[in-house]
Order: sequence, then C-alpha cells, then structure tokens
Amino acid sequence: MKVPQACARKEIRPLTSEQALAVFDAAHGDRLEALYVLAVATGLRQGELLALKWEDVELEEAVLRVRRTLTRSGGKVEVGPPKTPNSRRSVGLTSRAVEALRAHLARQLEEMEEMGSL
Repeated sequence: MKVPQACARKEIRPLTSEQALAVFDAAHGDRLEALYVLAVATGLRQGELLALKWEDVELEEAVLRVRRTLTRSGGKVEVGPPKTPNSRRSVGLTSRAVEALRAHLARQLEEMEEMGSL
C-alpha cells in the first residue's frame, strides 16, 4: 500500500561536519549565535530550543535539561510540557555549545546592566 505524500515522513539527514562548521562560521558574532550552535550541537526541536531558560542549563556540568516546549495552538504561542515523558531529558553539551552559552550569558548580563532599572 502506497502512503500518501502528505502523510509520508521525510527522512532526517543530519548535517555533515563541513555543513555544521559552515553554520558555526555564519553564526559567529550573531546575537543568536548560541541558539544556532545549540540547534546543531544538540539536535533539539525548534520548540524545545525556544522554550529553554537559564535554569535548564548547567554550564559546569555541560548539560541542559529539556523540561518544556513552545507550541502554537489556535493562533496562540504557549510554553508547556513536552508531548511525551521521554521528551523530558538531559542533553550533553559540546565544549563549543558551552562556550557559546557563556558568551551569550555575558552579553545578556551586560545588556541588563546597561538598561538599569528599565
């Protein structure tokens, strides 16, 4: 039986090493560099990446915990728990990802200090 194209799942093809390095090079210095590095280094889904909070990240342990996801429902964007219990998980971070997150945190703290009480 042939599966209709609308129902057929696309096979996910991970980036090659060269493609991943090209993404890292292109993202270097971008305000969202850490997001791009995490996407490539962890394979997290878009909603999982966008729902991350600093409390989910342990830089010293080089691990992050997926505890929530961002979803769209009826035109609304909501943060909620992952669909399945197995989606709640810990993910190891590469040294590149930890470095990108440290730089992002430093930039955020600097921006917060510049903004003062705003």
